[in-house]
Amino acid sequence: MLRYYIYKYYFNASHSADGGKERMHSHTFQIALYIKQDEEKEYLFGEIDKDIKNYLSRFDGVFLPEIPEFAGTTASLEDIGEKLYDDIFKLLEDKGLWLYQLEIMDNPLRVYMVSNKIMSQSKSEEKHMQSIEWLLERKEMMK
Repeated sequence: MLRYYIYKYYFNASHSADGGKERMHSHTFQIALYIKQDEEKEYLFGEIDKDIKNYLSRFDGVFLPEIPEFAGTTASLEDIGEKLYDDIFKLLEDKGLWLYQLEIMDNPLRVYMVSNKIMSQSKSEEKHMQSIEWLLERKEMMK
């Protein structure tokens, strides 16, 4: 069974479908981080929160395609999610924490997820394995 905490954050930024300012629009991006803490160590929520807020502050209020992190991209939801996942994964890994999954949304109808694990809502190991087997079967059928 996976056990983790979910941390949620928001930041306001602009991007565009083509990377240019003509079609620029703004969003309040919502980020949900699924973080596993080493049960042997004690971490203070405030320390983790401060580090993540500090990292995310560089994106707040900017036109994302103009900053180095998104140079050469349109700063799509997918670009943003993958960059945040990679950077936050490293940030937490340096502290002995694990980022299982990142969810990012620019509106309530669209969520992009990046994960290094197959996440399952089931608490039962048997049902979790059934879900994984079902996903693998579907993948095979799609080949």
